[in-house]
Amino acid sequence: MTELISNILIIGYGSQAKAWYANLKDSGRCVDICIRNGGNSQNELDSLHIKYKNFKEDLSDYDTIIVLTPDHTHKQVLQKIKTTRIKTRIIFAHGLSNSTNHFNADFPNFEFILLAPKSIAKEVRNRYLNKKPLGAAYSCNEENEKEILKLAIDLGINKGPFKSSFDEETKADLFSEQSLLCSLIPFGILETYNTLVENGIDSNIAYLESFEEAKLIMDTLYEIGPENFFNMISPAALIGANKSRKLIFSDELLGTIEKLKNEIWSGKFQAMLNDESINDNRLDILNAWKSSSIIETHSKMRN
Repeated sequence: MTELISNILIIGYGSQAKAWYANLKDSGRCVDICIRNGGNSQNELDSLHIKYKNFKEDLSDYDTIIVLTPDHTHKQVLQKIKTTRIKTRIIFAHGLSNSTNHFNADFPNFEFILLAPKSIAKEVRNRYLNKKPLGAAYSCNEENEKEILKLAIDLGINKGPFKSSFDEETKADLFSEQSLLCSLIPFGILETYNTLVENGIDSNIAYLESFEEAKLIMDTLYEIGPENFFNMISPAALIGANKSRKLIFSDELLGTIEKLKNEIWSGKFQAMLNDESINDNRLDILNAWKSSSIIETHSKMRN
């Protein structure tokens, strides 16, 4: 029988790791941090008096290791872990690296587990503190299930978690990011703002009508559901929504969405992920936003 989770090590100290560490510590868990020697987090951890390890040390005391570094670093991280413990639990917060690399074959002494909160790091912490809904997907063998569900509760997960697989969570996560969350929503806001400003609308008004209203609409849609939402909006909003739905979600757009899905399901997109492509794409995206006055307006309106 697999032993109970007693000592937890989190590898990394980025935004997601900070949220997990704080939530698990506040829930009474025994948690330490592991970072690479000379990493950017070292001074911060020292100032906070948080105990941390590095990869040169023996990590056999930890029955559970949570890897919260970027996905493309996971194989290197696993190669650095020094432990004599058999069947150490390795928990990932996203299925991408394991579904792509199939780590079981290369690291037979590890048990790979998925516990994926469906939230950005800031909200993982905020929802824990305010006892708000936080959903998650998980995947593990039956032997570990009871302990992983307990860990999920201590992390603040109170919606589910829902049983999945590394492959399913990866496909769902990547596709939703590309089809909606990190594309249609933010760039729809940007294009709406730019079009309004280019056609003589004051930048402050344009910001309210795009950025601010997008949040309010999503909050309302989430709170009351789509049926009540479309029963309550104004006639102009209702008729405009139906007209633009048919124009924007054309056969061409639906074909593009299908192409995005096919690239993820085939693994073609996953093969594109590396340090160079990450940096190039970040620069390309930020240039699109910096070419607009929306960043300046956002800073002014939020202060």
